Amino acid sequence: MKENLFISEWSLTKDYFLEIGKYCDFYSPFIDDIENIKEKISCGGNILIGWSAGAHIIAKDINQYYKKWDKIVFISPYLKFTENLSINAVNTLQKGLVKDFHKTLKYFGSLFGGIAIAAMTYFMIIKGAKGA
Repeated sequence: MKENLFISEWSLTKDYFLEIGKYCDFYSPFIDDIENIKEKISCGGNILIGWSAGAHIIAKDINQYYKKWDKIVFISPYLKFTENLSINAVNTLQKGLVKDFHKTLKYFGSLFGGIAIAAMTYFMIIKGAKGA
C-alpha cells in the first residue's frame, strides 16, 4: 500500500488532527526534522498533503516531487510567509522564538491553528452541507 503524508503548518502536532493520523503519516516542520520530512516526501506515495508551511515546503521543490505522488494537495499555501503577516506580528514571533521557543510555538500554533480549524470546519460543515 502506498504511503500518505500530511505536512502540517509550522507548529501543530497530530494531536490536533487525530483523524488525519489514522490515514497519513503526520509531520510538523518546526517540530520534526526538516531533512527527515524532505526525505519522506522524496520517497513518493499516494497522497501528499501540505498545509500552510507544509505546502510551502512541498511547493519550493515541487519539480522533485510531483512525479513521485499520485496526488498532491495544497491547503493555504504561501510562497513568502513574512509577506502574509504584519511587520509587528513577524517581530513579535521572532522575539518570542528567541526568548522562549516552545512557548511561542504553542501560542502561535494555538492562535493560527484555532483560526484554521474554525475555517475548515465552517467550509466542510456549513458550506459542504449546502452542496449535499
